[in-house]
Amino acid sequence: MTKTILVAHRSHYGSSRRYAEWLAERLHCPAVEWDRVRPEALAGVQTLVLVGGVYAGCWSCASGVKKRAAQLAGKEVVSCFCGLTPREEVDLAAIKGQNLPSGAAAFWLPGDFDFDALGLVHKGLIRLARRDLLGVAVRRADEGELAPVLAHLQGEGAER
Repeated sequence: MTKTILVAHRSHYGSSRRYAEWLAERLHCPAVEWDRVRPEALAGVQTLVLVGGVYAGCWSCASGVKKRAAQLAGKEVVSCFCGLTPREEVDLAAIKGQNLPSGAAAFWLPGDFDFDALGLVHKGLIRLARRDLLGVAVRRADEGELAPVLAHLQGEGAER
Protein backbone atom coordinates (compact mmCIF):
# COMPACT_ATOMS: atom_id res chain seq x y z
CA MET A 1 0.00 0.00 0.00
CA THR A 2 1.32 3.43 -0.94
CA LYS A 3 1.11 6.04 1.79
CA THR A 4 -0.34 9.45 1.10
CA ILE A 5 2.35 12.10 1.48
CA LEU A 6 2.21 15.89 1.54
CA VAL A 7 5.34 18.03 1.48
CA ALA A 8 4.92 21.47 3.03
CA HIS A 9 7.53 24.19 3.31
CA ARG A 10 8.15 27.56 4.85
CA SER A 11 11.03 29.40 3.24
CA HIS A 12 12.22 32.97 3.58
CA TYR A 13 15.02 32.87 1.02
CA GLY A 14 14.38 29.81 -1.16
CA SER A 15 16.46 26.83 0.01
CA SER A 16 13.61 25.14 1.90
CA ARG A 17 11.23 25.68 -1.01
CA ARG A 18 13.75 24.16 -3.42
CA TYR A 19 14.24 21.09 -1.19
CA ALA A 20 10.46 20.69 -0.86
CA GLU A 21 10.00 20.83 -4.62
CA TRP A 22 12.77 18.26 -5.16
CA LEU A 23 11.18 15.96 -2.57
CA ALA A 24 7.71 16.33 -4.05
CA GLU A 25 9.02 15.54 -7.51
CA ARG A 26 10.78 12.39 -6.28
CA LEU A 27 7.77 11.31 -4.17
CA HIS A 28 5.15 12.18 -6.80
CA CYS A 29 3.16 14.28 -4.36
CA PRO A 30 2.31 17.96 -3.94
CA ALA A 31 4.56 20.59 -2.35
CA VAL A 32 2.71 23.52 -0.80
CA GLU A 33 3.47 26.46 1.45
CA TRP A 34 2.94 25.42 5.07
CA ASP A 35 0.87 28.52 5.83
CA ARG A 36 -1.58 27.56 3.05
CA VAL A 37 -2.23 23.99 4.17
CA ARG A 38 -5.89 23.67 5.18
CA PRO A 39 -7.30 21.14 7.68
CA GLU A 40 -9.13 19.27 4.92
CA ALA A 41 -5.84 18.83 3.03
CA LEU A 42 -4.24 17.28 6.12
CA ALA A 43 -7.19 14.98 6.75
CA GLY A 44 -6.31 12.61 3.90
CA VAL A 45 -2.55 12.62 4.51
CA GLN A 46 -0.71 9.79 6.27
CA THR A 47 2.75 11.39 6.18
CA LEU A 48 3.54 15.07 6.39
CA VAL A 49 7.04 16.19 5.41
CA LEU A 50 7.82 19.68 6.70
CA VAL A 51 10.77 21.58 5.28
CA GLY A 52 11.65 24.87 6.91
CA GLY A 53 14.52 27.19 7.56
CA VAL A 54 16.23 27.58 10.90
CA TYR A 55 16.98 31.19 11.75
CA ALA A 56 18.86 31.97 14.96
CA GLY A 57 17.96 28.51 16.25
CA CYS A 58 14.23 28.85 15.56
CA TRP A 59 12.52 26.56 13.04
CA SER A 60 10.19 28.44 10.69
CA CYS A 61 7.50 25.70 10.77
CA ALA A 62 7.32 25.40 14.58
CA SER A 63 4.37 27.70 15.27
CA GLY A 64 2.29 26.07 12.53
CA VAL A 65 2.94 22.65 14.02
CA LYS A 66 1.72 23.84 17.40
CA LYS A 67 -1.46 25.32 15.90
CA ARG A 68 -2.19 22.13 13.99
CA ALA A 69 -1.28 19.65 16.74
CA ALA A 70 -4.74 18.05 16.81
CA GLN A 71 -4.77 17.66 13.02
CA LEU A 72 -1.32 16.00 13.10
CA ALA A 73 -2.26 13.42 15.72
CA GLY A 74 -1.76 9.92 14.34
CA LYS A 75 0.21 11.09 11.31
CA GLU A 76 3.85 10.44 10.55
CA VAL A 77 5.69 13.76 10.66
CA VAL A 78 9.09 14.07 9.01
CA SER A 79 10.85 17.35 9.71
CA CYS A 80 13.61 18.80 7.58
CA PHE A 81 15.52 21.70 9.08
CA CYS A 82 17.39 23.83 6.58
CA GLY A 83 20.19 26.21 7.46
CA LEU A 84 23.73 27.41 7.06
CA THR A 85 25.18 25.82 10.20
CA PRO A 86 27.38 22.78 9.46
CA ARG A 87 25.54 19.51 10.26
CA GLU A 88 28.06 18.48 12.92
CA GLU A 89 27.32 21.67 14.88
CA VAL A 90 23.53 21.27 14.83
CA ASP A 91 21.61 20.12 17.90
CA LEU A 92 18.70 18.29 16.27
CA ALA A 93 17.17 17.44 19.63
CA ALA A 94 16.91 21.12 20.56
CA ILE A 95 15.23 22.01 17.28
CA LYS A 96 12.91 18.99 17.52
CA GLY A 97 11.84 20.34 20.90
CA GLN A 98 10.14 23.23 19.10
CA ASN A 99 6.59 21.85 19.01
CA LEU A 100 7.30 18.65 17.06
CA PRO A 101 5.19 15.62 17.90
CA SER A 102 7.10 12.93 19.78
CA GLY A 103 8.51 10.36 17.39
CA ALA A 104 8.85 12.81 14.51
CA ALA A 105 11.89 12.09 12.34
CA ALA A 106 14.36 14.94 11.91
CA PHE A 107 16.91 15.74 9.21
CA TRP A 108 19.32 18.63 8.65
CA LEU A 109 19.69 20.04 5.16
CA PRO A 110 22.41 22.55 4.27
CA GLY A 111 20.97 25.77 2.94
CA ASP A 112 22.08 28.68 0.83
CA PHE A 113 22.94 32.10 2.16
CA ASP A 114 23.19 35.41 0.35
CA PHE A 115 23.71 38.46 2.55
CA ASP A 116 22.56 40.84 -0.19
CA ALA A 117 19.21 38.99 -0.51
CA LEU A 118 18.38 39.29 3.20
CA GLY A 119 15.65 41.56 4.50
CA LEU A 120 16.56 44.47 6.77
CA VAL A 121 15.84 42.63 10.02
CA HIS A 122 17.93 39.61 9.07
CA LYS A 123 20.77 41.83 7.81
CA GLY A 124 20.75 43.60 11.17
CA LEU A 125 20.86 40.32 13.08
CA ILE A 126 23.76 39.07 10.96
CA ARG A 127 25.63 42.33 11.56
CA LEU A 128 25.26 41.76 15.30
CA ALA A 129 25.91 38.03 15.49
CA ARG A 130 27.92 36.91 12.46
CA ARG A 131 30.13 39.67 11.10
CA ASP A 132 32.00 36.97 9.16
CA LEU A 133 28.94 36.64 6.88
CA LEU A 134 28.70 40.30 5.84
CA GLY A 135 28.57 40.42 2.05
CA VAL A 136 28.96 36.64 1.73
CA ALA A 137 27.05 34.30 -0.60
CA VAL A 138 27.17 30.55 0.08
CA ARG A 139 25.56 27.84 -2.05
CA ARG A 140 25.07 24.54 -0.20
CA ALA A 141 21.58 23.36 -1.16
CA ASP A 142 22.01 20.08 -3.03
CA GLU A 143 19.35 17.59 -4.11
CA GLY A 144 21.68 14.75 -3.11
CA GLU A 145 21.27 15.79 0.55
CA LEU A 146 17.72 14.40 0.39
CA ALA A 147 18.91 10.77 0.17
CA PRO A 148 18.50 10.10 3.94
CA VAL A 149 15.02 11.67 3.94
CA LEU A 150 13.95 9.57 0.98
CA ALA A 151 15.46 6.43 2.55
CA HIS A 152 13.52 7.12 5.76
CA LEU A 153 10.27 7.59 3.86
CA GLN A 154 10.91 4.28 2.11
CA GLY A 155 11.53 2.61 5.48
CA GLU A 156 15.31 2.29 5.12
CA GLY A 157 16.93 5.13 6.99
CA ALA A 158 17.61 6.84 10.27
CA GLU A 159 17.75 10.48 11.30
CA ARG A 160 20.68 12.56 10.25
